[in-house]
Amino acid sequence: MNEPVVVTAPADTPVSLAELKAHLRVDGDTEDALLDAMIKGAAETAEFYLNRSLITQTLRLSLDRWPAGQVQVPWANGLRIVELARPPVQSIASVTTYDDDDQPSVVGTDIYRLANGSNERARLVLRKGQAWPMGLRSNDAIEIDYVAGYGNASADIPEPIRQGLLALIGFWFEHRDGASWEAGLQPLPVGAVSFWRPYRLMGLM
Repeated sequence: MNEPVVVTAPADTPVSLAELKAHLRVDGDTEDALLDAMIKGAAETAEFYLNRSLITQTLRLSLDRWPAGQVQVPWANGLRIVELARPPVQSIASVTTYDDDDQPSVVGTDIYRLANGSNERARLVLRKGQAWPMGLRSNDAIEIDYVAGYGNASADIPEPIRQGLLALIGFWFEHRDGASWEAGLQPLPVGAVSFWRPYRLMGLM
């Protein structure tokens, strides 16, 4: 599956600086810049590991073409869908296609619908009797913008995921050795994984 990119970043963080400092028993503000960076890095790591969106954000999935067979046999349910990574998906913002002259066209909402947005298998589904637009350019012909995440506030995120974030940042804070905090580049501590494992989605990358 193609990996979506962030179009509109979350307006909040999964854990606050004040909450983290209380968890770490850190006083004063001399470590604030470091802790802010760790919160951002931990959120990216969590989303990478879980294959989920945490705080509400807008993602864009770009495709070269519709999945194979969807136009030829539009009645076959298994071929009428586009999998959407990083659920939960709240809504589809837009579906835009580009022709050979690079001219965009917005696909009407009467053509598609969102299925299982809050589930692990969020899908863009072709409605019965409809067909996806054709005559598209060969690369980056389709852009699907969608809103994903548990909600606008940290309290909307399942508490075990948030506790895993605190455990991860606590581990990093205790082992400040210059290691990169970029998502997926460092082994995860057992404490964080134990919180996150039940929420991890497989096969959506």
